[in-house]
This record gives sequence, structure tokens and C-alpha cells, in this order.
Amino acid sequence: LDFHAGPIVGSDTSPVGPFVATAGADGTVRLHNIDDKHTLYSHSFPQPCTCLQWAPPVVDQSATTVIVGFKDGVVRILQQLRDCWHLQHVIKPHTQSVTATAFSRDGKYLATCAPD
Repeated sequence: LDFHAGPIVGSDTSPVGPFVATAGADGTVRLHNIDDKHTLYSHSFPQPCTCLQWAPPVVDQSATTVIVGFKDGVVRILQQLRDCWHLQHVIKPHTQSVTATAFSRDGKYLATCAPD
């Protein structure tokens, strides 16, 4: 496995496949295959990651969407593709570090948390 150049600040397993996504304080988001124990790919962002959540199937039936919070208050929504992360959306709901994300039970709402 390839590792982060610092602490892992978030990780979550895929609801449908043998995958785990990890987010690092080094600003990288990685996708690992649990079965064969290797890193499939990673993407680097300009700010440190602070949290990560795999979107539940009620939000994305294909279960390929990952939500990542960042130190600068940005939230990025990534889609797992065959060979890379695809950036779907970028929002900046906070001025301080995003500490957590959560979906409503019906998947209609995404809540984000930060000290601000």
C-alpha cells in the first residue's frame, strides 16, 4: 500500500465493494483495495484533509461518492471511477476546518460541521 505523508484524518469503507478511502493531513485522498491490499489511486489537493465519509446508497445508488472536508472550510465531493477520483462538486460552507459531515436519513441533506 502507498501511505500518506502524515496522519490519516479520515477513512471509510465502500458500502458495496472491497474498497477503503482514506484522507490525509498531507491533502491526499486515496482509494485502496482491501482484498488485494494495494492502493488503486490517489489525488492531491492544496489543503490538508480533515474528514472523509462515503455517501450512503440512499444518496448514490452506485455507492461511488465520497465527501471530503478540508482545513480551509471547503468540502469536495468525489466520485470513484475505475482509475481516478472525479471531482463532482466543491463548496465552501465554512471559514474554518471542516470537522465532520453527515447525511439525513433520506439522503436529501448534507450537514457539515466546523468551529465557526
